[in-house]
Amino acid sequence: PLGPGLKVCAGLRKESLQPGESFMAQLGDCPYGFADGEILSYEAQADCLVVRYEFWNAKHGVFTFDGFEAMRAIAAIGVTIGAAREMGSSDLMASLVARLYEQPPEHVGLTAYQFVDLNDFPVFEVVARACRFSEE
Repeated sequence: PLGPGLKVCAGLRKESLQPGESFMAQLGDCPYGFADGEILSYEAQADCLVVRYEFWNAKHGVFTFDGFEAMRAIAAIGVTIGAAREMGSSDLMASLVARLYEQPPEHVGLTAYQFVDLNDFPVFEVVARACRFSEE
């Protein structure tokens, strides 16, 4: 199921989804789609991660991941993004939960967000409690 402010994208390689995953057209109340955009920069600040993004229409925005716990970036800056997806679970999230809890609770209150390139390769992943969007 999608969280608040998230909607399923139409026409984006749904065959690449794994059980429990959904493509996102909106994240943190963002009004633009992710396809053909790019991550410009990211910066960790205390318990939040700030990601600056340029959309397909040359508009700029900032995603703030509150309750930021972990991230993984693989050549993420300047790569054309094909889509973003909210994941019920990921390897990064599983590693984090195993590190934080001896006996993991059923719900940890975290969400994994993943940005993939045009070939569906994950280039940026964030584990956080929430996400919000603002235009620059």
